[in-house]
Amino acid sequence: MTASLDLPTLDYFGAADPEVAHRRIRDARRQSSIARGPFGLELIGHEVVRSALADPRFRAPAGLGVPYSRLRAVVDKTFTPHAADRLRAAVVDIVGGLVDPVAAAGRCDVVADVAARYSVHVVCAALGVKRRDWDRLARWADDVSDLDALYHHVDVMVAERCGHLTDDLLSDLIVADIDHDGLTSDELRRLVATLLTSEASRLRNQLAASVEALCVHPEQWALLGERPELAPHAVEETMRHSPVVFSVLRMATEDIEIDGIHIPADTVVSVNTAAADRDPDRHGDPERLDITRALAPVTPDPGRTVLAEALRLMAERMPDIRRTATAPWKPIVGISGPTAVHVEFDVVR
Repeated sequence: MTASLDLPTLDYFGAADPEVAHRRIRDARRQSSIARGPFGLELIGHEVVRSALADPRFRAPAGLGVPYSRLRAVVDKTFTPHAADRLRAAVVDIVGGLVDPVAAAGRCDVVADVAARYSVHVVCAALGVKRRDWDRLARWADDVSDLDALYHHVDVMVAERCGHLTDDLLSDLIVADIDHDGLTSDELRRLVATLLTSEASRLRNQLAASVEALCVHPEQWALLGERPELAPHAVEETMRHSPVVFSVLRMATEDIEIDGIHIPADTVVSVNTAAADRDPDRHGDPERLDITRALAPVTPDPGRTVLAEALRLMAERMPDIRRTATAPWKPIVGISGPTAVHVEFDVVR
């Protein structure tokens, strides 16, 4: 059995950009599939990551999740292929309304001008929030001091749905059954707030990161413009190559041995999915971005649909895109991503 002291040390949280983080991970993975990270053991090889995520003895630590495992299960159950289809028309309308003005100007900050508003508006549309209330809910969700106002608005919406269910995510959540039990009023409030904050943040940052990655590889952006049917694959490939969430935490519920390393019960480990997705044992030439890469089959998913429709329309209306400045990233911890992506592109006449 290998002693943990023999493992490489890995710290990428202070990296100036994600490529620096990926280089540090790559150097550590050449020595071992497990490293000693700043918060303990970190799984960085594809096989150990896949094994840990599939192993029921590894669970999400209590208090983590969206907002915890029971609510995550409800969200996963309601995010169905039907939900993706239902959302598509609204998504096209929203992204078109944001892209058209900047497309006419030939320049924008992808984060401020498109991704930030797009992500919250899409979540509001999915929940069935009236359009006139979108910006108000976004402000409430952005300010912790306004959570009471947000919760009150959710209560009003729930009361309206209980009298007349509609075809939207909030109605799905109201009637969702998990372990033969529905959500309480408090759980509903917390879940809607989480969707408007962390889930919207994930969408915003991943859209910006995906656009930035394609800017750095202009031939891929041009290919997407020529072949819009590749948009779902562009989402999968940019999320593999340039993810905004590098790792998830898991806790061992009993003593576990993985790749020769003993992990005692109650130990929290970091499962680095970003590292696994750039492991050459998983993908050939993993540093290369290729939206035609043969990845796992693309299945309907609301989050992927939201990103795919945005990338498809942006590639169509913002051809020959190029960055005008380096895109700074948030620290590579939690939900990361670019803080700004300043670009120029050709104006379509």
